[in-house]
Amino acid sequence: MLLEVNIENFYSFKDRTTFSMEATKYDNDKLPFNYIEDNRISILKSAVIFGANASGKSNLIISLKYIRHLVETSFQKGVRDFEKFRLNGDSQNKPTSFEIKFLMENQIFRYGFKIEKTYVVEEWLYRTFNIFRSREVPLFIRKRQNFKIFSDYKKESSLIVKQDKVRENSLFLPVVAQFNGLISLSIMKWFEKLNAFSCIHNSDTFETYTYERLSNEKEKIKIVEFLKSADFGISGLEDEIITLKDLGIAYEKKAPKDMPKELIDDIVKGNTKVAKSLHPKYNDNQEFLGYEGFQIAEESDGTQTLFKLAGPILETLEKGEILVIDELDSTFHTKMTEKIVKLFNSKLNKNNAQLIFATHDTNLLTQNLFRRDQIWFVEKNNYGESNLFSLIDFGIRKDTLLEKNYLDGKYGAIPYISELSISLDEECDYEEEL
Repeated sequence: MLLEVNIENFYSFKDRTTFSMEATKYDNDKLPFNYIEDNRISILKSAVIFGANASGKSNLIISLKYIRHLVETSFQKGVRDFEKFRLNGDSQNKPTSFEIKFLMENQIFRYGFKIEKTYVVEEWLYRTFNIFRSREVPLFIRKRQNFKIFSDYKKESSLIVKQDKVRENSLFLPVVAQFNGLISLSIMKWFEKLNAFSCIHNSDTFETYTYERLSNEKEKIKIVEFLKSADFGISGLEDEIITLKDLGIAYEKKAPKDMPKELIDDIVKGNTKVAKSLHPKYNDNQEFLGYEGFQIAEESDGTQTLFKLAGPILETLEKGEILVIDELDSTFHTKMTEKIVKLFNSKLNKNNAQLIFATHDTNLLTQNLFRRDQIWFVEKNNYGESNLFSLIDFGIRKDTLLEKNYLDGKYGAIPYISELSISLDEECDYEEEL
């Protein structure tokens, strides 16, 4: 499970910024299914991030996406310089820093690295056993091409360092995993569980997850039941075989709008299946006639979004993964978003999956849904720097009406807009014409 993320000098985050999924002791008498107790630590199952437009919410989510990307690709492609904080001259001469803390196999790992241009400035890995009185110890500490290796990590990495197998633009941890280091391999597998999506509308990955699951009849039944529970009027899904002949030569233009590019590419190679939603059909006497099929693209935006999310949500819950989403509520009614959150904060979440999302929907800002330590805010100061803070920092009472206080500006992280104004050409000045 994810415990903590630290970023520095990345996009709008100038200074070191910490986002935590560790539960505090203050709310342990409320919403018991919103967190788990695991020996020495308590971990939240979900968290929500509020803030004005352009405050930095998306940048926080993007950081998680890039951490996984660097860990998985630096061995082949090397690291690259990221967008630093641009509104401070000194920041351009400082490295970008990422650090992530997580629980895996009853061990707490803290792994991080600093990047400058196309080389690794620093990299480190620490471990604590998840038992009382266990102390955090280093497994390795890297500064440029100088490596200090400790404890169990010596067995799997000493020879790699001696033989100079680590390039200056590659992270050390993935290199050790390539040579079958056991600790490194297990950490790499953990990163596969970290699924961060910057935007629902601009990602085919959601649909790909769902379409892949539809090829299995058991998985298809789960998705259908999931969609039925949303009360969108869908009674089932049916497969439709689409061939290159069906789509014609200009297949990219004729493909259904909801079809991911990966599936379109598959069609070129042969036949493939896409899904149609089934709705009950009646006559004027309300007598059932059968089912009518609709392409997913013909459904409402909310139905399309839930269809896209069905695969990722079910996989996250079944495998105990971490799902991080920006704009989760963009096409949902508040009640739908609330139901998804409650799914993670329930007994059904048996494998301790985690959901983290950003939203503008202040209707979700209630202590009946979230603990205070699950609610985060992002705001920008006068220097363009994003600041992240938790509701727990305000020390509010447990019966406080959070939404009202937030909209009244008591927690910050809201836009300050005096009046919207526009300039019109003289011929469009209606007051003068009148």
